[in-house]
Amino acid sequence: MPVATESAHELKELPLNAQLALAARCARRVVNLFRLEPNHPELATCLKAVGAAIRITELLAGGNEVEPAELAHAEEGTVRAVVAASEMQPPNERAAYAANSAYAALCAAKAALESQHGQADGDAIDRFVEAVQIARDSAASADDRIERAVRLDREMLSRMFLGSFPDFGEPLDASETGMLGPLFQDLSRGLGSPHQPGAADGKDKSKTSGTSRTRLRKVSEIEATPQASATPAQLAEIETQRRQIEAERLQVQTERARLATDRTAFDEMKRQLEAAKADSDRQRAQEQQQRERIEAERHVLNAKTGDLDEARRSIENERQRAIEESARLAADRATLEGKVQALRESQLAADEQRQRLADDAAQLDLDREQFRRTCEEFEQHRQALDGRELMIAARRSSLDARHSELDTWQAGLNSRQAEIESRRAEIDTRQAEIDSRRAGLDARQIQLDLHETSLAEQAAELDASRKHFDDEMQTARVQLEAEWNESRAAIDAERNEVRAAFESLQNERREFLEQRLAWKPESPQS
Repeated sequence: MPVATESAHELKELPLNAQLALAARCARRVVNLFRLEPNHPELATCLKAVGAAIRITELLAGGNEVEPAELAHAEEGTVRAVVAASEMQPPNERAAYAANSAYAALCAAKAALESQHGQADGDAIDRFVEAVQIARDSAASADDRIERAVRLDREMLSRMFLGSFPDFGEPLDASETGMLGPLFQDLSRGLGSPHQPGAADGKDKSKTSGTSRTRLRKVSEIEATPQASATPAQLAEIETQRRQIEAERLQVQTERARLATDRTAFDEMKRQLEAAKADSDRQRAQEQQQRERIEAERHVLNAKTGDLDEARRSIENERQRAIEESARLAADRATLEGKVQALRESQLAADEQRQRLADDAAQLDLDREQFRRTCEEFEQHRQALDGRELMIAARRSSLDARHSELDTWQAGLNSRQAEIESRRAEIDTRQAEIDSRRAGLDARQIQLDLHETSLAEQAAELDASRKHFDDEMQTARVQLEAEWNESRAAIDAERNEVRAAFESLQNERREFLEQRLAWKPESPQS
């Protein structure tokens, strides 16, 4: 903790733009260490977000304007990059530290932007300094060379007259082409890096320079001796040393020219590599845009496929409901057939009652004939009038009972007629209900046709299934209409039979009443 406190105090010696430049350079030094699994679904998005976070920080350090929406989008992507790098298996701490450094630099840029627009609270400056410190510490944890590079940057920034904390100070270019120079100073000096073209030549040059200095020292020693004591051998050696020094000087000049040529070629190669990298970045961006466009088209196709599946399910549901409606109509038809059978049984019972009434009428005729004969016998046998009168009174009582029974049967017939009328009304109601259901089925068929038409406009692939469904619906409708017509014909036939039976009963009742009115018992005096 004391080190962190000292670092915070050191950072507060610099203005805000200088600290932003320091944080951006720290994140830029370790950005190449950020990586995810090759098959990670958000690899390209995370790389783009990390690069955008560093670029936004550099823009703010240079005094440029940044859109808050762009900063928010970069922040969201950088958070996903930090999470993805932290969840790698096996763990990669350097990638996680690199992502965290970029995110901390972006947080510092966000705090600076809020402070610039007057939206920050009293702790905004402390959060800014803390974010810069986290960006530096995360980069140092990812690469051991960061600490020395950051120290050199801080020393250079402290020597510049950029302003004072907590002001923003002068804008500063944080890139390698700016005043701070390359990100790693030791990589541009040719001090033994095996990957740089001029490293071996530098070693040979150092060795040659050391030999030349030795020889020059020897020549100086020889020249320092008095000329009187110089021997011819020493003079010859001096001349030889001079020739060698001249030759080595020419060799050094040649090597310098060759090094300059190599450096020019290296710079040209570097520019070509940078151009190739820029082309690769553009191609990668184009591929990313094409991938995003393909992904968007795939989402649209998935949505359309979902709509078609939903429409297909809706058609299947309508078809299932039509089948259920057909089954319900079949059940209703079975119920009507049961009721018709009950009416037939009632008609048979009425026929039996009518037969019994006919038998009773025949018996009544027989009784009437017997009564006539009895009257004739009464005329012939007046002497037995009292006894015969009693018998006639008894017969009259029997006839009255028969009349009462006939009245009862008449009432039963009337109630049966009322029941038949009620059942007829019920049959008419059922017929109306069937007509209503048929109208509902026709309306539902119209709705299905409209729905199928709209589906045909959306997807041509459903034409075959719709035609098949139309054929099935037409077959089902024809079957339903045929069954309905058969049921209606059967009901009409049963209704006609019931009407005929009712008219027959009416005729019989009329005849019976006429016979009853026509029949009058003869008075005893006659």
